Amino acid sequence: MLRDVIGHDRIVQILRRQIAEGRVGNAYLFVGPPDVGKGFVALNFAKALNCLQGGDDSCDICISCRKIDDGLHPDVQVISPSGSWLKIDQIRAMRRRAALKPLEGRFKVFIIREADRMTDEAANSLLKTLEEPPTDTVIILITTNLSAILPTITSRCQLFRFGAVPKEEIEGFLRERFNLSGQAASRIALLSDGRVSRAIEMARNPSLAEEAPPRLLTGMEPIEVFREAEEMTGNPEKLEVLLTWLRDLMLVKAGVQEGIVHVGSLDLLRSLASRLPRGRLLEAVKLVMRTRQLITQHNVNPNLALEVMCLKLLELQGRI
Repeated sequence: MLRDVIGHDRIVQILRRQIAEGRVGNAYLFVGPPDVGKGFVALNFAKALNCLQGGDDSCDICISCRKIDDGLHPDVQVISPSGSWLKIDQIRAMRRRAALKPLEGRFKVFIIREADRMTDEAANSLLKTLEEPPTDTVIILITTNLSAILPTITSRCQLFRFGAVPKEEIEGFLRERFNLSGQAASRIALLSDGRVSRAIEMARNPSLAEEAPPRLLTGMEPIEVFREAEEMTGNPEKLEVLLTWLRDLMLVKAGVQEGIVHVGSLDLLRSLASRLPRGRLLEAVKLVMRTRQLITQHNVNPNLALEVMCLKLLELQGRI
């Protein structure tokens, strides 16, 4: 349900008001960092638009809501890249379905994930639909990279910018939903970096929030880099945890304790920080953030990008 969304209150209020007032748009563009809730809002907007109970939100109980949750509703389709790209055949198929009347619901809803990965042909095909949108059709584009979307597409969409969810909201949600202690909820909220889905994953899998530092910072041999990169490829959370340790090292290096995530490892952080000049720590943080951006926003081989990152991190520490 839209009322279950964590953070993004203003966006939810606008969407619910549009439903209530019968002013739903034909096209929306949800922009923001990964894992902050864009897809969750899009799916629950689709449910609210087609809920059999009516009103400005979904009930999560009726057959329509359940079908959407299960990916079985004939009028709600989630479109993701086929391989590395969203291809013209996918958009053409969407256009054919959009031209038809809804089969069961009030609206046909198409949620296009990673919209920045459309080929030029696919983007131009989508633009034709947005120029003359079919009735009772809602298209929701989701992206982390607004600059990769054609300006002509952006101008035809209602733009909603999603940001990181405040730590306090994530912490309260974790305590209520997962019955976590204040300390555990606070730690996961810090580690999540404002990303709700990441916080949920860590709450469900506590090993992701363990205190042990990444071996990349404590004693990994160069030959182990390739296995580490492979593990990170299969578990992107490890890259985010590595980034929290590097940020903590920057804070310790600056003599600041407020905001440190791994407070229980303060002595270790001080020991590690003493071995690295501030310039190299800063370079390491930039390296990890740049690698994350390459993986999430560009068509690169994740495993290769992570191998290069791991080797450079060891080099910055003088271990190769």
